[in-house]
Amino acid sequence: MTTLTHDVASTSSRNLTPIERDRSVAYLSRLIGRYEHDRATTDTTTETGLAHAAVLDMTIAGWRSRLEATLAVV
Repeated sequence: MTTLTHDVASTSSRNLTPIERDRSVAYLSRLIGRYEHDRATTDTTTETGLAHAAVLDMTIAGWRSRLEATLAVV
């Protein structure tokens, strides 16, 4: 079995322009906000709700990581 790894910071072959960076930050911020809203309104009293919440938590963490990598680009 092959394990794939993904280094977010090294996915771009060129630096982002300031406009591209700002657009990326805005997009990722909106996306994270939507997932956080979905997470906040998820019914966690059932097993299905708990599973859904766990997936949302992992998704939010992944998008936050991408946002942090984008913010780190100078």
